[in-house]
Amino acid sequence: MRIAVFVAAILLGGCVSVGTNYDPNVAMSLPVGMSEAEVIQRMGQPNNVTVLADGTRNLLWLHSTGNALGQGRARSVILHFDQQGRYTGVVSSTQTQIN
Repeated sequence: MRIAVFVAAILLGGCVSVGTNYDPNVAMSLPVGMSEAEVIQRMGQPNNVTVLADGTRNLLWLHSTGNALGQGRARSVILHFDQQGRYTGVVSSTQTQIN
């Protein structure tokens, strides 16, 4: 019995989560024209902001989880904002699962 409890504790303790845990459904339902601040309020802080040469911005949200068994999930979304800081659309969205 002690061994089973020990193994369970190791497996559960081996979980890791990295990034901003955003809701992908929220990301896909954002109305065009929202301000960057409004989007961040709904999505949480982005993990990266890229300012492009034309003054527009891409904001990246990334979240991944994994465990000691090598199982994990990762998702990311990049949202584009115009020079006035208004949301214009999704640049990229990915979801990956490792079993």
